[in-house]
This record gives sequence, structure tokens and C-alpha cells, in this order.
Amino acid sequence: MEQISFLVKLHQGNLGPFSPETIAIMKNIMITEATNDYVIRAKTGWVIRQGNNTGWYVGYVEKGQKKWFFATNVDPLISTEQFNFAQARIDVTMKVLREMGVI
Repeated sequence: MEQISFLVKLHQGNLGPFSPETIAIMKNIMITEATNDYVIRAKTGWVIRQGNNTGWYVGYVEKGQKKWFFATNVDPLISTEQFNFAQARIDVTMKVLREMGVI
């Protein structure tokens, strides 16, 4: 929920001490996919604590006047060497966005 709250503030341009120019730069850097129908702004993260991997993919989709915010957290139950963990966070999110009809 903290990630979503941050993303909403970013989208609205309400990030406290950051200038509108800085926020615009950040939004542009976060574009991971842009089509004629939608724009996805997102970022990944990954941490290893006590040998356990946790990865995330957070962002939002802009489609016309509509916005969808997402935060996907992935804790693999198998070794990350058995699959592409880095890509899996994105793939899971994109599959859900497609199945929901967002993109």
C-alpha cells in the first residue's frame, strides 16, 4: 500500500520538496512501454535477506483518462536459478494487466 500511495502522489505531482521538472523527469524515466492506447510507468526492485529473494514490480498504467496502479510482490518458493526471477516479476504483472483488460 505504501508503494501505491507513493505512485499516486507521483502521478499527481505531490511529492513534497521535488520540483515539477524533477517529477516530470522521473515519470519519463519510468516509461517501460508506450503504445497508441496506453503508457506504463514502472520500476523493479529486488532484495535478498537471509538468503531469501523478494522482488517487486510497481507502477501504473495510463489509458486515456483512466489510471490503474499496481504493486506486484514476488517471493519465489524455488531457487531463482531455476527460472528468470528478474523477468518473472514483470511477466506476472503484464499477464494480469492483460487478463483484466487494462492493456
